[in-house]
Amino acid sequence: MKILFSPCHYIYDEVSGGSEFSWAFNIANRIACKNTESVVVTGFTKLESRKPYKIIELQKKTTNIDTSLKNAIRFNIQYFIETTRQLNYTNFDVVHHVLPFSIGNTFNLSAVFGFVGRPFVVGPIQNALTYQDTDVNPSNIRNAQSFSKQNSILQTIYKSSGFILNILSNITLKRAKKIVVINEYTRNFLIKKGIKPNNISIIPPGIDIRKFEYVPYDKKTGVLEILVVCYLVKRKAVDLIIEAVNYSIKEKNIILRIVGDGPQKQYLETLVERLGLQSNVFFEGFVENYMIQEYYKKAHVFVNMSRSEGFATVCLEAMASGLAIISSKVGGFQDAITDGKNGYLVEQEDTKGLAEKMVYLIDHPELIASFGKRARQEVEEKYDWDKVIIPRYLDLYDEILK
Repeated sequence: MKILFSPCHYIYDEVSGGSEFSWAFNIANRIACKNTESVVVTGFTKLESRKPYKIIELQKKTTNIDTSLKNAIRFNIQYFIETTRQLNYTNFDVVHHVLPFSIGNTFNLSAVFGFVGRPFVVGPIQNALTYQDTDVNPSNIRNAQSFSKQNSILQTIYKSSGFILNILSNITLKRAKKIVVINEYTRNFLIKKGIKPNNISIIPPGIDIRKFEYVPYDKKTGVLEILVVCYLVKRKAVDLIIEAVNYSIKEKNIILRIVGDGPQKQYLETLVERLGLQSNVFFEGFVENYMIQEYYKKAHVFVNMSRSEGFATVCLEAMASGLAIISSKVGGFQDAITDGKNGYLVEQEDTKGLAEKMVYLIDHPELIASFGKRARQEVEEKYDWDKVIIPRYLDLYDEILK
């Protein structure tokens, strides 16, 4: 089988942080390794080893991920030209758009102009965020600097062209033979937009189970070590977790480790000082993805209080490491967690409810152990890339080629 993955995100490598970057690489790479006549069209690569299939870089001289509107326009034109060229010279079986698809904003020019001529797949698509970050510059996800004058002009153009973008997005979706979504919520959203239910398949993201060691809970520690891993923006609501620790600390011995950096860091550090929690809350800063496993091994409970989320890969990573999970009822966390079985779900903004769950787990350490064991089992059965997720994509390709 020959698959043309175009486009496949702005960067293509094994170690880039962020869920969407990881999904795009793992889907295309794992499938192309099994079907070596496939081709991946991407922005630029940072690969540690050669791959047995062809990779086309459109922005070879790029060194940093650029998600600005200016580059989005340029990238759409570049991959459209390259996709057309590849389709003219190679008889592909399937064309798969793997660049994260924002419903109503993202489109595929090859599909819009009807140039694909083969079964066309889009996805995985996740639900739109209901809470928008105002403290992030989308032109650089690791840097919260103000927009340049040029970028402001582009943003104005972008907003005024929303009607056209929505049309292009809808055309792309309706031209797809199959649309892959990450959960039932996104499926229902697309159906309301007029997409035929039979054209939609639910396939969640996965993780590489082998990279995460299952570490059973040690009841003898006497300390509950809580872990947070995220980009520090208001949407992630790390302030609520700190406040919950403050409610709980009077009774219990709790340590909170916050892995990540971002525009909210200074505010959160000030909050910790104001509450007098310097001995309990530790900011670990930005940690490369391949090193985060060490933090999973030391922790007992992973906490998320995000105000809006798609499908956070860190949730699956924490579960694979044997951590109990406490999360707000949001996005992928709500999909992966069965309340009272492998973790707890609490209402958004419910700081006291989160604190109560923390205290309860300290008083019932056997639950931490059982939650962690079940969390690992859940990930092995439903989210392993090679054993579960990739076979579902291959089955999907087979289905549309019949």
